[in-house]
Amino acid sequence: MGTRIGFAIGLAALTGLGACAQILSLDDYRVVAGDDLSDAAVGVDAASIDAAVSVDASPDAGVDAALDAGVDGATDASRDAAGEAAVDGAADGGATADAGVDAGVDAGPPVRIRIVEPAQNGIANVGTDNLATILIETTGYTLRAPGSCNGLPDCGHVHVTIDGVNCDNIAAGKAYNIQLSAPGAAKMNMAYCLAGPLGTKTVTVELVADNHRPLTARETASSTATFVSGKVRLTSPLDEAVVTVPGNRLVPVRFLVSDFTLRAPGQCAGLTNCGHARITVDGANCNAPGQAYNAVATSTAGADINLATCASSVFGTKTVQIELVDDTGAALTPAQTSVADVTFVQ
Repeated sequence: MGTRIGFAIGLAALTGLGACAQILSLDDYRVVAGDDLSDAAVGVDAASIDAAVSVDASPDAGVDAALDAGVDGATDASRDAAGEAAVDGAADGGATADAGVDAGVDAGPPVRIRIVEPAQNGIANVGTDNLATILIETTGYTLRAPGSCNGLPDCGHVHVTIDGVNCDNIAAGKAYNIQLSAPGAAKMNMAYCLAGPLGTKTVTVELVADNHRPLTARETASSTATFVSGKVRLTSPLDEAVVTVPGNRLVPVRFLVSDFTLRAPGQCAGLTNCGHARITVDGANCNAPGQAYNAVATSTAGADINLATCASSVFGTKTVQIELVDDTGAALTPAQTSVADVTFVQ
């Protein structure tokens, strides 16, 4: 009997809440009750209220229905809450993963210095004054003469070295070849190089602070190039190479040029440092019929020499020479040539 009275009081309370529910919507109820009520709690009350209102002749049945509805409501609400939490967690996890991926892609400081000239694997011309051009680009760093930054952040100059310390200006007590205090082109002094000014060398540039000290995270760029005394250099065949001559007697010749534009004869249209390349084999011994050369090259793709035109034997050691000429075919002043003694075999 006591139990039935307890349930009756509970039902009365639920009936009272049912009346409130007719006035307030579920969303309103949440606002009135406070934001700290969980969805599950609201689900229990709403389900219990509906069940209690429907109680008719049997209080026990009403109580049972109310309890069952409350349990079911709580279970459903818990499931919904758990599902929403899982979805939210997955979304948050995905966002975190995406953020991690983005952070990985964006990681690392931006490149603030690079060498434009000499280009990687390119050819650099060393003048009669032993000077060679270097051209750099910087981003996000102000270049000024040493001691001139006056506290300006991200400010300093550039040290240029060649083959490590091999080309430092030792006579002046400098741990570099030259220093750059402004963007653009400058001249490296190849006369400082202990191994000589010509050949394949690696140029390195480094951003340094106003007092010549390296930055905490050192910022450098390098380029390996071949320094030559002229504007043209044979790359194939090389000097003292042994080359097998194919049946058609055509042998490819490849080369590099610097500070010179290659065009077909008569196509430079007044452009300076422009012309083509003439290739001879053993002087005039292998010239093409009626020509003062064996072959002409109008691009860095090179050309094929034809050994079938040689007055003597096709085979044996011969001197291959390439020479740059102007648009009319006249030799440059001073002459720009590259030579290789090559042994041709069957």
